[in-house]
Formats: sequence, structure tokens, C-alpha cells
Amino acid sequence: MKRSLVAILTATALTLASAPSAAEPPGDVQTGRLLETIGLNAAVDRVFAMYFTQHPKYSRYTQQQKACVEGLLKPEMLAAMRRSMAASIGEAAYVEEFMRFSTTSAGRKFVSYQRRDQASRAPGDAQPDPGLPKFFKTLSSSEQKELEAYLSSPAADALRKAVPDSEPPEAVKQRLRKQSIARCGVEMMKLS
Repeated sequence: MKRSLVAILTATALTLASAPSAAEPPGDVQTGRLLETIGLNAAVDRVFAMYFTQHPKYSRYTQQQKACVEGLLKPEMLAAMRRSMAASIGEAAYVEEFMRFSTTSAGRKFVSYQRRDQASRAPGDAQPDPGLPKFFKTLSSSEQKELEAYLSSPAADALRKAVPDSEPPEAVKQRLRKQSIARCGVEMMKLS
């Protein structure tokens, strides 16, 4: 009886040890690398530039006020974006797969193309890219296969569905409003 109990416990422990564990979500540093690689950090810079040049109220800020407001808001916006992306991607393995792909020949070209395309658009423009078929034709046949393989993967599907929401929680926005007036001497730009 003692032997059978030990055998049962051992078998149970081995079964549990080999069972797949819940997927680990992407970490903050990992998601930050992803945002930098795909160009979303640069997109946030473009949003600030647009606000500070095109919005009548914010375009009157001095360079010092603009730098102060951006210094307060940008880290919070990027943190919110990292949290949102990590939650909507769901698995650290998907981010790692994209990061590996981005170092391949096809991946480097694709990331570069996507960043150029994104930089040419107005912030917030989420229309499908009409130039992708043309870009695809510039790749060698092996690069095309590599890109097709990645784009048909669960990792690519997760990244396509990821939501880069950059709006901080309401409590953070309230704190930032107070800090903007106290430190920068101006009202904070609206985030939504």
C-alpha cells in the first residue's frame, strides 16, 4: 500500500510538472522593446509635435512649457501603452517571436517598411496600408516565404489585434493636471 501511494504521488507530480502552465504575459521591458521596434514611441513624439503646432491653445506654449508638459505626459502615455499592449497581446512568447522575426532579413525590411508607412500617416490613422502588396514584391522569394510564415502565425495575429491605448488612468490624469499647472505653469493638453 505504501509503495502504491508513493507511485501514485510520483506519477501525479510528474504529470503536473509536464502539464503546460498558463502563458506568461509580456513584461514591461519586453513590451517597451516591442513599442520601440515597431515605431510606436516615435508615433507618440509625432502626436506631441502635432498638438504643439496645430492646436491653437497648445501652440502658444513656450518651448520650455512644451518640454515640461511633454516630460510629464510622455512617460505616463508610454507606460499606459505598454500595459495596454501587454494585456491585449497576452503572451510573452508572441512578443519574443516577433522580436526574433524582426532580426531576420524579411523582418528587418518589414519593420523598416512599417515604420516608414506609419511615419507618413497622420497620428491615429488606422487605415489598411495600400502599399503592402507593392512592398511584398520587393522581397526575395525566401524573404516572401519568411514574411508569409510570420504573418500567418499566432504571434502575428496577436500583434495585429493588440491595442496600443495611451490614455493613463483617471487618477493619473488628475495628478498630471495638477503637476502641469504647478511645474509647467500651463494647463495640460487633453489626452482623449
